[in-house]
Amino acid sequence: MAYLLRGCSKALICIPDLHIGLVKVKVSGKDGNVILRGEANEMTVFVTVTNKEENAYNARLIVTFLSDLRYIGLDKDTLFSCDASKDSIGQNRIICPLGNPFQSKDSVTFGIKINVQSLSADIQDFKVSLEAKSDNPENATTLIDNYYETESIIVETKAAYGFNDGRPSTAQIEFDIDKPTVDVSREPTNQREIGQFVNHTYSVINKGPSVVNFVNLDILWPWKVKKGNSTYLLYITDLKMPSSTQCNTGDIENPLKLEAPVVEESNATTVEGEIVTRTKRSIRSLRASSEQLCPEEKDCPGSSNALCCPIKCRISQLQKGGTADIEIVSRLYERSLVQGKISALNVTSFANVSAEIENYVNGDPLPKSINVTTQITQPAEVTDESLEVWIIIVVVIVTVLILIAAVILLAYLGFFKRAKKEQLNKEKAELAAHGEQLLKVSNGD
Repeated sequence: MAYLLRGCSKALICIPDLHIGLVKVKVSGKDGNVILRGEANEMTVFVTVTNKEENAYNARLIVTFLSDLRYIGLDKDTLFSCDASKDSIGQNRIICPLGNPFQSKDSVTFGIKINVQSLSADIQDFKVSLEAKSDNPENATTLIDNYYETESIIVETKAAYGFNDGRPSTAQIEFDIDKPTVDVSREPTNQREIGQFVNHTYSVINKGPSVVNFVNLDILWPWKVKKGNSTYLLYITDLKMPSSTQCNTGDIENPLKLEAPVVEESNATTVEGEIVTRTKRSIRSLRASSEQLCPEEKDCPGSSNALCCPIKCRISQLQKGGTADIEIVSRLYERSLVQGKISALNVTSFANVSAEIENYVNGDPLPKSINVTTQITQPAEVTDESLEVWIIIVVVIVTVLILIAAVILLAYLGFFKRAKKEQLNKEKAELAAHGEQLLKVSNGD
């Protein structure tokens, strides 16, 4: 304890008076207390500590902040460095030595750089605490300025997210109700016997700058026809999605448990460098247990022929510039169309996207709703009128060819030459008769 006596005026032990003065926060080099996720990388807390009275021994500044934040270092070269550790409740803490002794009337100013890139999604604001201490205690009356807490530092999320695209695998499918592509006289025994493929894909994008966590995608899927016994319309056989996405299709995904053709079993898609297969239902979807296949069934908007079933998907995280493509693979249940005598209709699915965290500040607007349509049409037929046109064209061509052949034949037989000869003889006779008349007139004279 002897060293505590050095630099003292009257008392046996030096009595310092540490004071935390200027405290300023800069985010990414700019004054302010707002951190924008995805744009801000670091913040700097500038502080000035002064000893107004006698020497302070083993003087130190203790800075405490969230465990999500990470200490980088000091903003400039100093004669000391700070040590990082954890406090009793798991928060990050750094201890910066001010001097031993931190002499009377001395003052030091420096900046503490902190990385803010790993802030969790639920943090909307936080504070940084600073405390100046020494081994030789101060008077209780001067301790009030040894502690400082910054104003709340606001964490703001700004993200332009929404639908980038919505597309069918085929915009139009020809379906002949009299000649379906599969045998509709019985129920299908495998997926190939259902009908033609109808796939709808929904592409969700985040243009940033912030990461979007927990994005909900709600889909209304046209799964049954209303006519007849309300049998299947678009029969879902598979879903393709990123590993960050989970979808709950209830029990409408392959409800008949039909086997897929072997060539489709290895169906896989690459998403952001990952291969996501759909061979295990326990992985690909969150199954719902219900006595009904779709307890929330409802009329499809704008359709008098289709019933829709909701499908709920959840994207756990969407990075800046990232996309998530969710593709629903289905087949047109041709047996239902034949039984319901439906020869043409527009099959539309509806999708909406939203973020679970309500304090998002949207950037450039992107559509939050989208419709994807596949048009089922009758095949084009050759009409009677079009047949008559072709017949007329053929008749004209044949007639012209016959005329040309007749002209060539007559010319070959000399028909046109005979006419010329007869005309020449006639002209000669007329000329001779005219000459005789002239001769008679001349003799009479």
